[in-house]
Amino acid sequence: MNLHGGAQLGPGWIDASGLRLNGVGSCAEIPVVPVDTSSSFTVTAWARASEPSDRPMAVSNAAGRKRSAFALRFLSTPDDSEGFGRWEPTLPEADRTGAVTRQVSSREFFDVRDWNHLTVVYDSAAEQARLHITGILQEFRCPDDDGDGEPDDSTCRDEVARADAARMFRADGPRRWDVRCRTPRASTSPGRSTTSGSSGVR
Repeated sequence: MNLHGGAQLGPGWIDASGLRLNGVGSCAEIPVVPVDTSSSFTVTAWARASEPSDRPMAVSNAAGRKRSAFALRFLSTPDDSEGFGRWEPTLPEADRTGAVTRQVSSREFFDVRDWNHLTVVYDSAAEQARLHITGILQEFRCPDDDGDGEPDDSTCRDEVARADAARMFRADGPRRWDVRCRTPRASTSPGRSTTSGSSGVR
């Protein structure tokens, strides 16, 4: 793993080993993404932020030539100082500007300042992506007591941490932590990525 801009290895959640990013230009990367992101794969990590921020906090990505095959980040609730918001991976279907992009969001956690276990699961056969946080797949469905297929409350919105019709391309660049090396301060304990019988600690 190559460290840049003040990134440091230090205490974390897994085997007391983690990666600390300072929010002013630090990042880390490995030369090659160890999975084929166009096939089925799972990526996991423990992550937390030292404080909430009004900017997106990027945790990890898999670089292509123009786009990242996936990018996992935290987006704070506007004007909130209590660590609320949502975790969200973005999944473009092609390595080009303007490609159709799916997002999977989840609010099923307590505080971004606590350690959160993040798992992105992509099933290429089903063309489906899911986001689990500390083992939970958020799946809130609005009440529909009359069974007409519409929420009883017209302002209610389903919140399901799953994206369908998700197609992904194969990343051919490095795997990075802190996508743009300019995100707010965060800590992460790199987890494990698996695909089709192979795995690698990241």
